Amino acid sequence: MKKFLSVLCLIAASLSATAQTRAFDPKDGALLDGKTIVKMNLTGLATRNFGFYAERILAKPLSFQLGVNVMPTGALPFVGLLSSRFPEVADLTIGSKSITPELRLYLGKGYGSGFYIAPYMRYESHTVAGFNVSPNLSTGSEQDEYARLAKLRLSGNLSALGAGLLMGVQGKFGSKKNIVLDWSILGIHASMAKLTLEGKLPREIADLTQKEMGKFREDLHDLAENLPELKDKLVDINGRGAKVSTGLPFGFFRMALSIGYRF
Repeated sequence: MKKFLSVLCLIAASLSATAQTRAFDPKDGALLDGKTIVKMNLTGLATRNFGFYAERILAKPLSFQLGVNVMPTGALPFVGLLSSRFPEVADLTIGSKSITPELRLYLGKGYGSGFYIAPYMRYESHTVAGFNVSPNLSTGSEQDEYARLAKLRLSGNLSALGAGLLMGVQGKFGSKKNIVLDWSILGIHASMAKLTLEGKLPREIADLTQKEMGKFREDLHDLAENLPELKDKLVDINGRGAKVSTGLPFGFFRMALSIGYRF
């Protein structure tokens, strides 16, 4: 009898060990097949940037993610900190949208969990308005009574297509491992952008004289000295306003914290 009980204990212990080391199956506790994860970016909320992502697990170490980001048109985030140094942006409004396809390679546990590296591409479009330039139209003559009213409000858009590499870690939590926390630790992004801005002078000071246009051009080029990306790119300055059209390099570091659910 003792020998029989010993055998039963050994079998039970063996089954318990097997259960504890059994490989993770995405179907366990999932509403569907457990290979789809939807997420929302939490860190972007501080800057009015709403990001939503759908990730599909293709194999144990590999997944594909598609992200969509939208920033409704509004005041430039942290404009109070920037306007003290760059008064031109005090009235600036901005809106944006982007789409980001991303391929993820998980180096740890896999199935959408563990440390990952992710090459990606991104297309983004930004609309801007209220970029103020106040040219000094005084040419030394006495008739410049409207000089202080000379405010040029530029508006337009910036679009960019680029790519980058992201590193992060993603974990699954809860009794069914359906709650997902995605920490994008650091990403490096680079792209080429096209910028177009256009504005007209107030009606009171339109139809500038040749001398005033010369002074106008000087002041705008002085502004461009502080913005190297625009230097020598003021392609059209006339008696009624100005237009800027240029290509420029565009890049940033990327990081985020997102929460999601696995189906």
